[in-house]
Amino acid sequence: MDEDPPYKKGDMDRKIFLERIPSEKVPEIREVLDFAFLHLSPLQRRTGENYAEHGLLVASTFCELGFETSMVKVAILHDLFLHPQAEVLLDSSPLNEDERVLARQMHQLRRLFIDSRTQDLDKF
Repeated sequence: MDEDPPYKKGDMDRKIFLERIPSEKVPEIREVLDFAFLHLSPLQRRTGENYAEHGLLVASTFCELGFETSMVKVAILHDLFLHPQAEVLLDSSPLNEDERVLARQMHQLRRLFIDSRTQDLDKF
């Protein structure tokens, strides 16, 4: 297994998450996490968390339901489409073509989130 990179705020969650992944899948999932944290960390949700942290939480929920590599990868990057360079990033992402299609479909479901505040979820 590769050395973990130096961790910053929020990364302990990433380390704990990777410990729950089947060992043979860790390099593949780590690549997606690194990509997400590089490109989505600067984008903030109105809740205060960034989109990389949010993707990690969504992926964690998928893992609780049963691990499936593609679903976990897509969950991590499902909000990539909020990035101003989304299409370029998607093309350079570690997702395969089927996962990219799935990520687009999953992103379309993002408005299903309902909470007590009806404000737009995106606030950059």
